[in-house]
Amino acid sequence: MKNEEIDLQKIYRAFILNIKSIIYISVLSFFMGLIIYFILPKKYQSTITFSLSQPSNNNVDPSISNIASLAGFNFNDKSESLNPAFYPKILEDINVKRKILNIELDSNLILGDYLLFGKFISDNNLNLSENVEEISEKEFYLFKKLDEIISIDVDEKLALISIVSEINNPLYSFLITRDVYNILQSKIIKLNSESSNNILNFINKNYNQKKSEFYKIQEELSSFKDQNQSVATSKFSDEKFRIENEFNLKFNIYNELSKELELTKIEINKNTPIFMILSNPFIPYKKSSPSIMIILIFFLTGFILSSIYHILKDDLKIFLSISENLKA
Repeated sequence: MKNEEIDLQKIYRAFILNIKSIIYISVLSFFMGLIIYFILPKKYQSTITFSLSQPSNNNVDPSISNIASLAGFNFNDKSESLNPAFYPKILEDINVKRKILNIELDSNLILGDYLLFGKFISDNNLNLSENVEEISEKEFYLFKKLDEIISIDVDEKLALISIVSEINNPLYSFLITRDVYNILQSKIIKLNSESSNNILNFINKNYNQKKSEFYKIQEELSSFKDQNQSVATSKFSDEKFRIENEFNLKFNIYNELSKELELTKIEINKNTPIFMILSNPFIPYKKSSPSIMIILIFFLTGFILSSIYHILKDDLKIFLSISENLKA
């Protein structure tokens, strides 16, 4: 107990004796934090928060499912929907990044050109490659800048997705967030409906083929009747019966595929994920960084480190002296 009191008295005495030095260093640290606070570029953050509603596929028309299975697809497979946890990966896609770089910030300014300001002066026009496998030095620089500016946060428990953009212009921050959301929305819908569109293309291809066959047999039947209006032989009756049967068969197939095509279009629209915006982006009036806390951090760091130094400096001198004696 006495040792503890002695230690506390020693700490208090060391603190009081060096109070001027501690205050000096603390004030100096405060002004250093203040300078850094004003030197660091101001940034503004805009956020959009949304949720996705994935429609149930339980009530898919059996006829569509049958045709889909013939094409090698499964309309009832819920695993076709993209997991929201993978949404941040979409931003890593080169083509998506190129679309983001083409976001219009002003009538004569796109995001890519804005980010290039002061860089690559000899070639300051944004010419993005269309080759997915090739990335230029300029694109590599721009893609890294996008990673610093834009982020996607996914809360799997609450099923919420947030797109955040932070840049040194409040209006541009808002425009980037809004347009990245639109780009992401289009990409998600495209990925989720890819299998359904394959089914639609399969049905549409068969529909066009049967439509052509139906029109051909329809024309053949009309021509046959026109050319044999006054004929009433058994051969005529048999040929007419054959053509009419073929006509009816092709009409039934064509009519059925026509129904399936419309039903598939309805099914695709019904299964398109619904985006529900919970928090719209807005033009931020208050900067997000640097935070005024940086000044407090510098002040406290200077105060704590200087206090520790002055409290322990005597013990440190003794320790160094003993170390030197032992070496000697």
